[in-house]
Amino acid sequence: MTMAPRMATVGKGAALQEPAIAQSSSRPRRIPRFIYVDRIERLSPAMRRITFAGPDLETFAWSGPAAHVKLVFPDPLTGVLPELSSGNSLSSVRTYTPRRFDTETKQLQIDFFLHGTGIGSTWAERAQVGEQIVVFGPSPGFEFDRSADWYVLACDETALPAIETLLEACPPHITVTLFAEIGSTNERRSVSGLTIDDVHWVVRGGSQRSLARALEAYEWQRGNGRLYAGCEAGMVREIRRHALDTLGFDRSHVTTRGYWRFGDINHPDHDYAE
Repeated sequence: MTMAPRMATVGKGAALQEPAIAQSSSRPRRIPRFIYVDRIERLSPAMRRITFAGPDLETFAWSGPAAHVKLVFPDPLTGVLPELSSGNSLSSVRTYTPRRFDTETKQLQIDFFLHGTGIGSTWAERAQVGEQIVVFGPSPGFEFDRSADWYVLACDETALPAIETLLEACPPHITVTLFAEIGSTNERRSVSGLTIDDVHWVVRGGSQRSLARALEAYEWQRGNGRLYAGCEAGMVREIRRHALDTLGFDRSHVTTRGYWRFGDINHPDHDYAE
């Protein structure tokens, strides 16, 4: 799929000129939506919430919790959106879980973890109102097993927005415990739908196994439970092995997502650690 380059900054509410797009006949049609930054909020030192707007969001349909979208970012030096071709898409496209889509105002909220140098993180740290990017998606969302009595949710900062969408969609009869790995105590904040006793903040420090160790030390409840974990790919595999081999979880009761991998800037968004 190709698209003529265009400037990434537009005036707020400005009309967006649609580019010519060539669509491969061998793939299902993906709809690019051009959106602009409407407002920016600081949730914590390392987390930004950016609300996007634009006429193209009139046809955006929310597909449920933990669904993901593809965001296409402009070149950090020129501010120009790249051509969306197979040859350069990996360097300009990143996967994110929308935090919320307001069906009344047609605004899309996405939380960005500022982890340092990286095309998405760097863009979000410098973003200004009016700047433009492209969104594709969303993917299908997650469906809770309503027969479960409880869920344990485990994540690092990259998956925390997805986890919060799960918390808001969780059936009321299911109890939830959250383990969230963070870089420092300054990243602690209120989490949708949970009390302070329901959340275990795991400060990473110098360890790359902090989240896995916290789950290994946890006194798991008895009964009909489920586990959903999203974090670094190696860590999530440790968590999955512990759940299956040590705790005796049924495979169908464990959902795992590898959001990123140490040393890999283009880790795939379909890593289910299976």
